Amino acid sequence: MEFISNLNIPTINYNENLDKIVSEFEEKIISYPKLNEIDNFDFTPIIEQVSKKIDAYNKLSSIES
Repeated sequence: MEFISNLNIPTINYNENLDKIVSEFEEKIISYPKLNEIDNFDFTPIIEQVSKKIDAYNKLSSIES
């Protein structure tokens, strides 16, 4: 636990009642920065490029056989 507290990671004392744990957690997370929403990435163009190259390779491989 000392290692975790040295990294400034919020921790709770699990020997206490649930209401106190929730309250303690809420108090600790208030001071943490808000994260920006992560944009989803569209992999479709990459998938299409790779697929075309695989198709071209398969066509060349079938010619050699």
